[in-house]
Amino acid sequence: MRDAYRSPSTLAAAAYDGLRGHPVLFGSAHWAGIEATAVGDRGARDYLRAHADALTLIECGEVAEAYDIDTAEDLIHLE
Repeated sequence: MRDAYRSPSTLAAAAYDGLRGHPVLFGSAHWAGIEATAVGDRGARDYLRAHADALTLIECGEVAEAYDIDTAEDLIHLE
């Protein structure tokens, strides 16, 4: 994912079997837009949907699992 960074306008996400997942890399040009649209636990989901045409997917299925760890209950995926 780190190698996907090209400029402040970079917007890249890990993909697992072609489906967007985590982590997501937001260049600094996106920060204000994310801050303006992020609400509650939805995070940047709406921003990513609105900017899907600028999003580069980086296939990561061969090196990681598609788990998002947000709660204590999610930690079971790390065992």
